[in-house]
Amino acid sequence: MPSSSVFRQEYKQGIPQTGLLTVGLTQDTGTSVTFKPETEMFGRGFNRVQLEERRQQLLSAYPSLSILIYG
Repeated sequence: MPSSSVFRQEYKQGIPQTGLLTVGLTQDTGTSVTFKPETEMFGRGFNRVQLEERRQQLLSAYPSLSILIYG
């Protein structure tokens, strides 16, 4: 199986801090998004119950989707 490139781009307050960087190769497929909210923009955080409810809705609609919530 041919390998695919892994890309990364970092943002601060919604503004790109880097261009699109190629950081490696993988045999995996798909897209991964890591979101770490900034206190200045999001205050105290998120409602965990609402996040879990939305997660369940998305997983019901897209059974092969994986959504992990940490924190």
